[in-house]
Amino acid sequence: MATAAGEERVNRGLRVLDDRLRVPQLGADVLRRGRVTDLIDRAVSHPVTVITAPAGAGKTIACATWASTALRSRRIAWLSLDESDRDPARFWASVTAALAVGSAAPAPPAPLVPRSRPGPGDLPVSLVDAVREIAVPVVLVIDDVHELAGSGVLPGLDFLVHHAPPALRLILCGRSAPGLALAKMRVTGDLAELGATDLACTAEEADAYLGRAGLAVSAAERDELLRYTEGWMTGLRLVTLAAGRGGAPVTSGVGNDTIVADYLRDEVTGRLPREVQLFMRRTSVAQPLTGELADWLTGRSGGARVLDHLNRQNNLVEHVPGESGQYRYHPFLRDTLLAELRRQLPDEVPVLFGRAARWYAARGEAVEAVRCSAEAADWKYASKALAEAGIAGLLPDGAAELETVLGGFPADRRSGDPVVAAALAAARLCGADPESAAAYLDYAERAIGDCAEDTRPVIELWLAASAGTLPVHRALGLLWLALGTVLLRRWEIADARRALGHAGHQLSAAGLAGLRARACGWQVLAEAFYGDLGAADRVLAELRSGFPAEPATECFGMLASAQLALERDDLVSAARLLDEADAPAVRRLPGEPDAALVRTLIQARRALAAGDIAGAGGLVTLLRETGLDPSVLSVLDADIALRAGDVLPTGEALRAGPAGGPPDRADQILARARLLLAGGDPAAALKAADRLEGTATGMTARDHITALLVAAVANRRLGAVGAAAAFLSVNTVKTHLRSAYHKLGVTSRRAAIARGRRLQLL
Repeated sequence: MATAAGEERVNRGLRVLDDRLRVPQLGADVLRRGRVTDLIDRAVSHPVTVITAPAGAGKTIACATWASTALRSRRIAWLSLDESDRDPARFWASVTAALAVGSAAPAPPAPLVPRSRPGPGDLPVSLVDAVREIAVPVVLVIDDVHELAGSGVLPGLDFLVHHAPPALRLILCGRSAPGLALAKMRVTGDLAELGATDLACTAEEADAYLGRAGLAVSAAERDELLRYTEGWMTGLRLVTLAAGRGGAPVTSGVGNDTIVADYLRDEVTGRLPREVQLFMRRTSVAQPLTGELADWLTGRSGGARVLDHLNRQNNLVEHVPGESGQYRYHPFLRDTLLAELRRQLPDEVPVLFGRAARWYAARGEAVEAVRCSAEAADWKYASKALAEAGIAGLLPDGAAELETVLGGFPADRRSGDPVVAAALAAARLCGADPESAAAYLDYAERAIGDCAEDTRPVIELWLAASAGTLPVHRALGLLWLALGTVLLRRWEIADARRALGHAGHQLSAAGLAGLRARACGWQVLAEAFYGDLGAADRVLAELRSGFPAEPATECFGMLASAQLALERDDLVSAARLLDEADAPAVRRLPGEPDAALVRTLIQARRALAAGDIAGAGGLVTLLRETGLDPSVLSVLDADIALRAGDVLPTGEALRAGPAGGPPDRADQILARARLLLAGGDPAAALKAADRLEGTATGMTARDHITALLVAAVANRRLGAVGAAAAFLSVNTVKTHLRSAYHKLGVTSRRAAIARGRRLQLL
């Protein structure tokens, strides 16, 4: 009787649960992938297997295929979850029923039915006890485990994951495995994980699938399908469904296909809050995305948090490998989002693409700026962004991509806009197509008369560099000059000074005195910012004696002299030279730094050296409004904070570098180290300074000396006096003493001490 009663209980449960306890039946058109089945078979040798991937990646089919071919020595229990299983009582009843069916026991022992417990989410201990009594090993597949996110079931499930008896193996399958502490199991080897990459369709599998669908596809066409779908199985299925109506599988127009849109709405975007859906449409204009760029596009904050959540939940949004804080939408999803944006918010489309274009242009990403401008049909700004990027944007690495973007311009723009025509000429030349290059050079030369006055010089440079008969020295000199000024504008000082040095040698060999003078002017500024005062003095002397007076070189010389005076603590001379530097008179070539911004930057540092913290802060505010590189300003903010004694907030802000990752520039790392030192944490300061060894980019002479000083002071405060002394060589100390003597106007240590006391420095 007891057995009959137990069977009746199970039967009632089965009638309620029905298909949720059955391994899904595979249709005739389902591709059975032995490769994936083997992966799962190897994975279940571990106590727990987690299979996570976006909707449509083939998770359920893979598990069902494996379950249908599993060895007879292993029983399979299956449970497909839905939203109702978020209730702990229902969930554990479902697990109980699934195990009863999967174990094929004639009647489940009474303890399989969970009892009420004080903590409704706790795992019924009786369940574990019951499983221990099952003789044949059982694998429990819990499908759609992401449905449990944030529910009261998770504490008990986490207990089961970590304390399942040897007879039970678990496969947790879903878009994510939320709220489960799996890190320790990874380390101990008790966890196997399969992801979207493992489930991605291979070329051989794609051939098999397309062949079964009756589609004759070439290897090149198949590879294009795999590139676009990124191996997403449902993506391949959706393309073949569309092909069934049109005859050939193509990726163009996918975003406007109703089958694709309906699937993504049902399985991905439709499940998200309305404000997140709107966020995704508006940010689909850019790829890849950072939180900062998303905020810029939407006009709101919190973009990084939204992107991270979408990525963690496997909503076809992934973190860009190797790029801190960068995310990307799957091509299917992005195309659909863009199509929805154009249908639902057509007035916002040019505005959003325009914002993206200006974002990229401000960061020197010329190709993306031009691409987004073209999407907005803002041809005027596209031409402006291209011109401002300078010839560095046409170097071979980016030529093919640039040509593709410019190929989408209207025909009259390609031939009638001198900037576009000259850029196409350079791109075609890089692509070894001299005949087409000559045609576009001709277009550019004919249209140059209509060019804006401030843009004409860059077009002339491009035309000169692209001319096939140009001597090697002249071409290389133009390219090095363009590259050096772009690097200086990005505040990559170490690389800029080297590039400008190369430019000077090549332009001198080519006999281009005017451009050589300009390269010399920018180089002296780069040397001064780099901290090599001797080199700066030498280049400055050459600039003043070797070239005729001209507004640009005069201004560069004044600014460099002001920076050198500042380095030598001659604040009076620095102020005078800054007043005499006529930055507005400099005719700026596209791609070059803004002389007025450089002047304001030196003014801010001069104000800070004079103790005018408020004045320096005001100048930094002006610089921030101009769009100057934020990393440059963050270092200046740190200097101001050190002067003001407000080190903690600024130190926290410097934890993050580009795109939310750790700072990777040497001056930023050192700024943070100095703030930590001032904040009383010498150990952290020493650790931050140690990052410079082989990891920081753009390290200058000033950075190197600062790093040594930070390390020496930090070690001394930590009591490691010997280590502190080891960081500063005798030559380094002598060099700094000579500099101090020069500033004090003395020649010996005794005279320096006396002078310091008279000036109340000691």
